Amino acid sequence: MSSSLPRPTRTHVAIALVALTTAFAVTLQLRTERETRRVLGVPSPRLAELAYTMQREEQHRTALEGEVTSLRQHLATLADAAATDQQGLRRMNDDLSPPEQHTPRPLAVSEPLTHDRVTSQVLP
Repeated sequence: MSSSLPRPTRTHVAIALVALTTAFAVTLQLRTERETRRVLGVPSPRLAELAYTMQREEQHRTALEGEVTSLRQHLATLADAAATDQQGLRRMNDDLSPPEQHTPRPLAVSEPLTHDRVTSQVLP
């Protein structure tokens, strides 16, 4: 029994293996693309752009966090300086204030004021 089909050569077998491997890789890529679109809602060619944007935003956020920390430290330093200055001002006020505080006595008018002349006498 001889067959009428020609016997496959090594070249034919190699081409078939390459074609099957390529078909498997394309099928796998299409499934991955479909899954990515379903889960993330982003086509795979845009993923690199999205990843780059996310890295830039993360770096920007990190820089801002550092700036906030620096500003908080600066604010704490200013608050300490203000408290020190306020204590110094209180001490200066205490030093400059006379020991006994007296309230000035109001001046009294001894006779009523009239419209044609004003007379007053200061009581001791």
